[in-house]
Amino acid sequence: MWPTVHYLAPLAVSPDNSKKCPEGATRSLCALVSGGVDSSAIAVLAARQLAGQDQTLSTFSVDFRNAARRFVADENRPALDAPYVAQFAAAVNVNHRNVVLDTPDILNVLDAATRARDLPCLGDLDASLLLLFQAIRGKSTVALSGESADEVFGGYAWFHDPAAVARSGFPWSPDDEGFAGVLRPELKARLRPADYVCDQYAQALAETPVRDGDSAQEARMRQVSYLALTRFLPVLLDRKDRMSMASALEVRVPFCDHRLVEYLFNTPWALKNHGGSRKAVLRSAVTDLLPDHL
Repeated sequence: MWPTVHYLAPLAVSPDNSKKCPEGATRSLCALVSGGVDSSAIAVLAARQLAGQDQTLSTFSVDFRNAARRFVADENRPALDAPYVAQFAAAVNVNHRNVVLDTPDILNVLDAATRARDLPCLGDLDASLLLLFQAIRGKSTVALSGESADEVFGGYAWFHDPAAVARSGFPWSPDDEGFAGVLRPELKARLRPADYVCDQYAQALAETPVRDGDSAQEARMRQVSYLALTRFLPVLLDRKDRMSMASALEVRVPFCDHRLVEYLFNTPWALKNHGGSRKAVLRSAVTDLLPDHL
């Protein structure tokens, strides 16, 4: 039993990449890194493969001017990325570049990001991603990303929050209104966004594959995983695809390989959450690839 969704298979390095790039030449393959286990694991595997072809992987990260001074930790981002990115770059043989953005940079491309997305959406989050991809353009044509590991391996905070899991609605949302809160009251009354969200939630639950013998908790975590894969992840993939295509860059997401998605969907939650560790299966799988601090 698995979700009826299909994603891109992992990128295989093409025969053209088997030739060593002259110094200063365009490198066709790179990796996006944030210092987290997801992107670091992908980058290390890619770096090892290219090293066997006498090449060095290019990696890119994004940071924001004065981030250390303004940073406020929260549940999903408890620490700054930059120190971990620096540790990654020091531990792995890569050509790394950190793209530093400032507020005016983001404001200048908000309209372009909206056009690329084809609707008003995530604002500065879309704009910063567009700027990162524009900085990569001309240096690489294909980028590997660690996107989707949180959905596939159960890494988000709401997977581990009993109140969020028990909520009769999408576990990542505190209410059923969402962005509809910006609408005028009379328009909201006509559209009834909360009713629409509830209908979509009910439809998603009805689609979720079930397995005889599952405990109540296992069945619920199967639902939560299905919601993440089919309702949450597509928004992120659409965003990444549109921002990258607008920058003439192709981004691949190896963790979306359908074989991995199907296998992990049927992995018991007790294994995914082993020892109370988020993404415990992934962390165990890459123990020999990454330094302990990553």
